[in-house]
Amino acid sequence: MKYYIYVFEENGIKGITGILEYPTLHKKETVLLNDPDKEQIKEIKAHIEEIIQSEQCPALSPKGICKNCSYYEFCYSAEEEDDV
Repeated sequence: MKYYIYVFEENGIKGITGILEYPTLHKKETVLLNDPDKEQIKEIKAHIEEIIQSEQCPALSPKGICKNCSYYEFCYSAEEEDDV
């Protein structure tokens, strides 16, 4: 949600906030974007750009949840069976 607020601010729309609702907990949380959040988003965007511009895909970092992920075949399509 903070990224969406960031995009609004980048397009000149200031003062945007968000609300996360947790119906089963009967709880609401207001989301604000502060300066450290903006810096973190800029760093993440720069890292994404580095990955996009790179000639090679980043190395796989298999996790326990990978086998159940919708993107499993996409990530592992070029891998050898022994590597997985």
